[in-house]
Amino acid sequence: MNIRKLSFLVAILVSSSALAESTFVIDAGSSGSRLFEYQYHQDTSSDHGLPVIDEQIKHQSIKGGIQTLKEANLDSYIDSLFVETKTTPDNVYFYSTAGMRTISATERNLVNQRVGQALP
Repeated sequence: MNIRKLSFLVAILVSSSALAESTFVIDAGSSGSRLFEYQYHQDTSSDHGLPVIDEQIKHQSIKGGIQTLKEANLDSYIDSLFVETKTTPDNVYFYSTAGMRTISATERNLVNQRVGQALP
């Protein structure tokens, strides 16, 4: 894992619920989306309080950027990412990247709101 990915992950895990044991991250890019699962525990042996990643699992990848979807297809798009998962996550984070920059701020806000409603 490179330092950029590690920094990104630490920011995610510390930001909201550092006590959780399972976090899912949707990486929604311009050409498709990927679902990652992180299993972790709190490091109680040190003063820094950062979580320790026990396992990173890459689940489903799907083609087609989320920014190109019609609203009626969004639920099935999100659901298809979770087909292989066996864990109920404590947190789900959605990160949209390059493809969302190709649409207007109004459209981005609508997509993000719809994704929030569609997440498990």
